[in-house]
Amino acid sequence: MDNSLPPVDVPNAFDIYEDVDYRLYWQSLSRRKLDELERAILRELLPPRGSAVIDLGCGYGRLFPCYADRFEHIVLFDGSESLLRQAQSSHRERALYVLGDINRLPFRPAAFDAVVMVRVFHHLNRPDQVMKSIAGILCRDGALVFNYSNKRNLLQMLKYRLGRTKHNPFSPEPLTVEANFFHHHPASVSGLLAGLGFQKLIHRGAGVFDKLAPILGPLSRFSPAGMSLAPWLGRTALAPWIFCKAQLPDAPPQAAAGHPEELLACPVCGGAVKRRGSVLACAACPQEYPVRDGIVDMRTQRT
Repeated sequence: MDNSLPPVDVPNAFDIYEDVDYRLYWQSLSRRKLDELERAILRELLPPRGSAVIDLGCGYGRLFPCYADRFEHIVLFDGSESLLRQAQSSHRERALYVLGDINRLPFRPAAFDAVVMVRVFHHLNRPDQVMKSIAGILCRDGALVFNYSNKRNLLQMLKYRLGRTKHNPFSPEPLTVEANFFHHHPASVSGLLAGLGFQKLIHRGAGVFDKLAPILGPLSRFSPAGMSLAPWLGRTALAPWIFCKAQLPDAPPQAAAGHPEELLACPVCGGAVKRRGSVLACAACPQEYPVRDGIVDMRTQRT
C-alpha cells in the first residue's frame, strides 16, 4: 500500500489519505505516548455533554472514545472513504458517517455544539475559509477543539538562532516544508479565530515528552505523557503541537435534531436534504447524494 501523500495542487485534495493505513502511524513508542496525551487533552477540553458533535477529519475513528458517551448525535466526517470504512467497522451504528470535502461542509447552520478537528489544520490550503465554515455550523456558545503544527516552537527557535535552519519561526506567515503540510505561527492562528468571533481561548501543548519514549524503550510506559505541563506549554506556545479550545458566543441557537441526517445540508446550495431510498435529495436543487453501505457521500466532485 502506498502511504505517501500527494502534492498540494492535486484535484480533490481533501481525500489525500485515501488508501493510507493511518493506524500504522501510531504504532511506534513515541506516537503511542503522543496518542495518549492527545486523548487526555481532548477529554479535558470537550464539553462534558451535548447534543451533537462532529469529528472533522476523523480518520479511522481514533478519537471516538473521547466523546462517544458525551453527545446524543455523533458525526464522523472524512475525505477518505477507506478511512471511514475503518471507522465504521469499529463503531458501527453509533455514528453517522459522512464522506465529503472539508472545504464545502455539508451541514446546516448551527448544527453542532462541538466540533473536533485534530491533525487536520496543518493540511488545509485555505484554513481561513475552513474555519469560517466551521463557525457557520457551530451553535451559540459552541466549542471548537483543534490543533495545529506550531512553527514558533522552542526547538525551531533555538535552531534558527544557532543558524541551523533558514526558516524564520518568528514570521507570521505559514511555513510549507512538506507536501500538504503547513506550520503556523500561534499569533496568526489566534488572530484568525478572533476575526471569526471565537472567544475564551484555552491552549494546551503537546509533542514534547513523547520524544523520550524511544530512549526509555519498554520503560516508556511508566514515563509521563506530559499532561501536567500541557497548559504551560500551550500558554507559552513552546510545544511543536498546540491544542486550542475556542467558543463562539455570537451564533444562532442550536435547533433540535431527531436524527443525525437532519444535521446535513446540500453543500452546493445549502438546502435541506431528505432521504429518498438510497440517496439524500436536496429540496432546493437537483443534487442527490448516495448512501452506500451506511456512508453518506456528500461530495460534489467525484473522480
